[in-house]
Amino acid sequence: MTDFDLVVWEIDISAGLTLETAEDAARRLDRVMRRFPDARIQFALPGFDDDPRELVDIPEACQFLRWMGEALILHGDEPGDLIMRLDYAHALILAVCMEIVPRENYIVDPSA
Repeated sequence: MTDFDLVVWEIDISAGLTLETAEDAARRLDRVMRRFPDARIQFALPGFDDDPRELVDIPEACQFLRWMGEALILHGDEPGDLIMRLDYAHALILAVCMEIVPRENYIVDPSA
């Protein structure tokens, strides 16, 4: 198998931003993480590109990501292990949505 440093994964939300869709997304993300164990992961949550707010400020997007993160933890991933697999910006988004990191600590630019 080819090694990858970064994997970009688009979350399928064609069935809507539901708990069931989030749980399915968690299963799929778990498979991606197992298939590419050394890669950093970025996720794309389609449907919000035209919204000027950050994902952490869009309640329905943040709730969906919280459900997905909680489902991954229920599958056996520790929050720290899960978040460390994501690139900086995506780890921070998930950590804020899961209320691991306070919203006021959300800074998009890691050099800021």
